[in-house]
Amino acid sequence: KYGTTLDPFHVPEIDLKFDKKIALTWWHGQLNLTEGQVKGLSHLARSGDCDIGTDKGKFIAHIQLGDSNVNVHFHGVMKLNIFHATVNFDASVGNLDIKATAGLDDKGKLMLNEFNVDELKNVKIHISGLSILTPLVNAIANGFVTIFNPQARSLIGNALKGIIEKEIQNIKIPPNAIYEY
Repeated sequence: KYGTTLDPFHVPEIDLKFDKKIALTWWHGQLNLTEGQVKGLSHLARSGDCDIGTDKGKFIAHIQLGDSNVNVHFHGVMKLNIFHATVNFDASVGNLDIKATAGLDDKGKLMLNEFNVDELKNVKIHISGLSILTPLVNAIANGFVTIFNPQARSLIGNALKGIIEKEIQNIKIPPNAIYEY
């Protein structure tokens, strides 16, 4: 209604690089993720306490949203030293819970103050295109999300926060829209 599309949500291209010396060998890695899509966000619903108020004269809203059956897809090119691969990354999230705080800045522009992934459960990751390494990489990725869930929530939350901060700038709320409710 106010200028943004959530389903499917198109994720901007992501480029990750690293250069690290491990033991006596330098490791150079690069991952370029394109065609990123998140499907299922149109089912976001309130999953906990929400409140609206003011802080130092500014409008602030605290909200807790949840969703189930969210699917993520990326196409990517991965390079690690001399190894190169074209991969597809697919993930399904059974339970996702987000806590966010948004408000209006001094110019009346919507801004995101806080964004945390509070719950991340029933995650299944499938990476294809790595030949005989595919089963190993899938096991490592799924194990990481299960065993290191707080770190996975933080990584995903930080990545999503940056994307949502950019996307929230496209939302245009007419001044009289607040009075409609």
